[in-house]
Amino acid sequence: MRFEDVIGHHDIKRRLRDMADSGRIPHALMLAGKPGIGKMRMARAFVQYIACTSHVDGDACGKCPACRQVENLNFPDVNYVFPIVKKTSPKRVLCADYADEWSAFLSEHSYMPMREWMTAIDAGNSQPSIYVTESTEILRRLSLSAYSSRYKVTVIWLPERMNDETANKLLKMIEEPYADSLFVMVSNEPEKIIATIRSRVQTLNMLPLSPQEIAGGLMRDCSVSEEEALAAARLAEGSYARALDQLAQGAETVHFRELFQDMMRRAYARDVVRLKEIGEEVAAMGRVGACRFLAYVATMLRENLIYNLRNPELNLLSAEEEAFSQKFSPFVNEVNITPLARAVDEAARDITGNANAKIVCFDLMLKVLMHIRRK
Repeated sequence: MRFEDVIGHHDIKRRLRDMADSGRIPHALMLAGKPGIGKMRMARAFVQYIACTSHVDGDACGKCPACRQVENLNFPDVNYVFPIVKKTSPKRVLCADYADEWSAFLSEHSYMPMREWMTAIDAGNSQPSIYVTESTEILRRLSLSAYSSRYKVTVIWLPERMNDETANKLLKMIEEPYADSLFVMVSNEPEKIIATIRSRVQTLNMLPLSPQEIAGGLMRDCSVSEEEALAAARLAEGSYARALDQLAQGAETVHFRELFQDMMRRAYARDVVRLKEIGEEVAAMGRVGACRFLAYVATMLRENLIYNLRNPELNLLSAEEEAFSQKFSPFVNEVNITPLARAVDEAARDITGNANAKIVCFDLMLKVLMHIRRK
């Protein structure tokens, strides 16, 4: 993994490169941000840059023995720690016991979707954790001399999943590090890590990707059209992993578009009977499906407001969506956008909180009917 393989985050790349080039790498640093934005890819690129023996244009060469070993996850001075589920048959109590699954996971899902990792390790209903047995193994490895690199690097994915005993042992290692040890943490929820660790690591916050960055990556990686890429990027909320999901769920997007357009037409026509049916259809999607549809509705309201304000360069609409917006967008304006957006957000919150989805959705339909003609 090289820096050029990481979409966006140019400032973070520069800062990591400067650290390595100056020889002033903190003994513990953390890449933090939303899931699916490329934090682990960045960590892997940084580790490879450190190990590389022949940098090219501010990046790892990708060709030297060290680069090839880091890429293949068999570099002796780099170890990965990640949440696992302890099992007795066969006995699995350390991350090393899941080495094959981890290697396949990083190869196939480099944006680190947790549900795929749970499937890979057959977690079932158990929540993967980083156990205290792993901290003992980390200490054992750090006590050994570096084999071929300046640093012995420990990459920790989701340190927030450490239990208290594990976290306290890791804290001891961070407070009294070996001279050649380096911890690189990759966190989705840094606020859940104990404060004493957070205060002793240098945190680099990675921001969500822009729709343009995501779309560019999708066109390169998935060979899709610009229109398809932008449609997926718009719904991804800055997460490349979610954009990949959107591409895989193209039929769902088409259904959401058709349902949204029907919903708005019926609201304008005051067709309460059909609105009730639409509400029931949304409720039948289940909690996750309904919230995904509501996220699409919120996005479309925002896009139509932008379209109404005549800022087409800011719009991310597919051809089908734009054809609808040409006539619909005047009905989303400065007066009603706030109550409409609030109604959608409240509906999503209530459904997430296990409220009766049919009631919530019908209430939303009535609120849309009430506000859609306001100017």
